[in-house]
Amino acid sequence: MILIMANKEKSGLTAKQERFCREYIIDYNGQKAGERAGYSKATARIVCCDLLSKPKIRKRVKELQEEVADRLNISVDRVLCEYAKLAFTDLPGIVHWEKGLMKIEDFQNLSPDQKACIKKFKVKTVNKILDGESIPVDVVEIELHDKRGALDMIGKHLGMFVEKHDLNVFTPPDLIINFNSEKKKEDAN
Repeated sequence: MILIMANKEKSGLTAKQERFCREYIIDYNGQKAGERAGYSKATARIVCCDLLSKPKIRKRVKELQEEVADRLNISVDRVLCEYAKLAFTDLPGIVHWEKGLMKIEDFQNLSPDQKACIKKFKVKTVNKILDGESIPVDVVEIELHDKRGALDMIGKHLGMFVEKHDLNVFTPPDLIINFNSEKKKEDAN
């Protein structure tokens, strides 16, 4: 067990709050992080909601996230480059058609980007009947990672899919009520 000491003057957090922040960035499950930090199971959910609403807790979580990203050499550019590999590598660069059959490029000849895009590669031998003779044939199943998901993530990051809402609402004339005219009628009586 690792004992975590918080420098209260530096972070403004208690040791338990610091432990919560460190536990929270493991799986982003507030209740479980609260329990692992030493809060009771009965109150962990409520306590974590309260803790995550505090600016100093959110600030510390962000600092810890940045420490992890620095330690692992993870940057926005690097993540976007990986998404770009998935988004812009096409199956025709990995396979080609020859005499009506799909042929796979030699795996050794694929680029690292092409290799990174392959989610599943499965070879299965089946018997085919050709000219009355049973011949074993390899059937290859290849699946690439989710191209659309990668494109969506890139587009969201670049702000390409900002939703626009029309706030000009048309009110038909028969629904317009003039309260002043009703008041004038009452005053006239």
